[in-house]
Amino acid sequence: MTDGQPDFSAIFFETFNRAAHPVRYAIRNSPNLLHDLAFVSSLVHDARLLTPDVQPEDGCVTIALNRDCWELGYTQRGQSHELHIADCQLRLTGVQSIQWDFEQTPLGEPWLDFLWIDLGFRRDPHFGFYLVGDELKCTIMLAQDDWTIHLMDTEMPYLFSQKPSS
Repeated sequence: MTDGQPDFSAIFFETFNRAAHPVRYAIRNSPNLLHDLAFVSSLVHDARLLTPDVQPEDGCVTIALNRDCWELGYTQRGQSHELHIADCQLRLTGVQSIQWDFEQTPLGEPWLDFLWIDLGFRRDPHFGFYLVGDELKCTIMLAQDDWTIHLMDTEMPYLFSQKPSS
């Protein structure tokens, strides 16, 4: 690590307190936008997409995910380490259109690698918000002056080994 460089992991863990509780986080349309985006992208890294190909209604779209709760770190379970998981929703308003591109028809739940935003948000009337995974890319066009992006856990995080059978 370079001297004086902030420890992003420490900031991330401190922000979310490393205590199991549902996460609620909004990306702000302000100078904090790209910082907020980094946090939300970290929260949904490796999330499973539960509702592929969902379409907007009245300018809103809610994407259901099952996410690994990286903010809680690993829990020692016997000889291994385990992550907490939680179902959550990524809810966007100001949606103008949505385009789902899959490399092939999903056989299971596609995984997300990261979220990103088109830098046109600074100047264009519409800009792209992207969900990117190994086999998918979703482009959501948002209205530059009237949008929100919220991540909300819909349940208390629990250890993966305690996941109910379906």
